[in-house]
Amino acid sequence: MKTAIIVGHTKRKQGAKSPYLSIPTEWRFNKLVAQKLQDVATVFYYDSYNTGYTGMVKRMAKQINREKFDLVLELHFNASESPQANGCEALYYFKNESAKALAGYFCELIEEELKIKNRGAKPLHGKSQRGFAAVYYPEATTLILEPFFGSNAYDCVRMNSLRAIDTYVQIIKNLIKVYRNDH
Repeated sequence: MKTAIIVGHTKRKQGAKSPYLSIPTEWRFNKLVAQKLQDVATVFYYDSYNTGYTGMVKRMAKQINREKFDLVLELHFNASESPQANGCEALYYFKNESAKALAGYFCELIEEELKIKNRGAKPLHGKSQRGFAAVYYPEATTLILEPFFGSNAYDCVRMNSLRAIDTYVQIIKNLIKVYRNDH
């Protein structure tokens, strides 16, 4: 079974920022996580938003589909204007029951191991929803992982150490193993 890890956003547009993390942007934080997953997955980076978000995602999906990956995990973290917003969620294509179960399991592991609130698995239904293209265009079961809010001080305290990052990496490795055993 082949697993792809995609680091969300790009080097030039690094996504959410956090005033509470020692690695303060989504892209940089998840680049570190992805490097620690190279022994169990192939790591991909988005190239550019030049043709828009959907164009960028379609290019990546074409490559992933051509290489026939079975599982795709796109790494992100959330942020909000409200510092009270917190927790973990995982997004999936609403018709994929396997992705739904895996997304729920991921959130349970984050809650159990890192003590971050479980916001649950979130289905994406259509083009108007952020992230929909990322779970729709790949042929493989695909999840967008949002393990915490970079805008929430408590969530970041839970994630702001190499030990916590290593725990997060182990959670992802466990997720991959569970998916492999079920398929």
